[in-house]
Amino acid sequence: MSPNTSIYYQGLPGAYSHIVGNHFAKVLESDRVIGVPNFTGIFESIQELGFGIVPIENSYAGAVYENYFNLAKYDMRIYAEYFLPVNHCLASPSSDVTSVKKVFSHYQAIMQTEKYTASHGWTTENHSDTAGSAEYVSKTGDITYGAICSELAAEIYGLHVLDRGIQDQKGNTTRFFLVGRDGQWENTAKTGKISIIFRVKDIPGVLYKCLGAFATRALNITKIESLPAKDSPFEYMFWMDIDGFLDSDEIHGALEELAFFTTDVRILGGY
Repeated sequence: MSPNTSIYYQGLPGAYSHIVGNHFAKVLESDRVIGVPNFTGIFESIQELGFGIVPIENSYAGAVYENYFNLAKYDMRIYAEYFLPVNHCLASPSSDVTSVKKVFSHYQAIMQTEKYTASHGWTTENHSDTAGSAEYVSKTGDITYGAICSELAAEIYGLHVLDRGIQDQKGNTTRFFLVGRDGQWENTAKTGKISIIFRVKDIPGVLYKCLGAFATRALNITKIESLPAKDSPFEYMFWMDIDGFLDSDEIHGALEELAFFTTDVRILGGY
């Protein structure tokens, strides 16, 4: 892979997506890890060239639904997944934690630390991303402000780290995808997982029949999520993660059977 290959993430330097971007930069031998303002910007940026880092779910706060819809909308391929242990820290222009009265961060980080912030009686305010909150708090210089962010972000924006590991859930982890256009790269270190999205026909017991295509072949479904189709009121599409490889006979047979009960099936990636 060319060192000029761009890897896009949402946020500013020091964001958790940036950390994952640096991991994949080593894998892809790239030196261009670029932040964009929002998740849509990732998908728009990689329409022509490059890869994107996309958070998809957190072990505590749950799904990042915006990116489920982005993956359904844009014609992109999932190339790999990465599980990042999330260790939030409290950072501030102040070196004294008793000075802090208000805390800023991305809404997911605020959700992941709500017991901690409540125990201190702090008010919270959503920000575009964790690193952006660190930059904002740093620029204000207000000693009553704190940011929930990575230790890297605190370092980049010159803040004091007042506490570490403040997430409510031990083992708090975010799952990320590396996405890009089809045919850009061959992942030779696949772990054996497939993601698909499909819409079902309007017939009795249809979801049961769809699941049976995998159950009768002893294929493990690790995740299923229903999502509003958005283009049709009260119609749903289903996201599914399955253990297996796309070139196996069992997966091929299951997808063939699934087609009988669906109006549309998209394979988002085998990784």
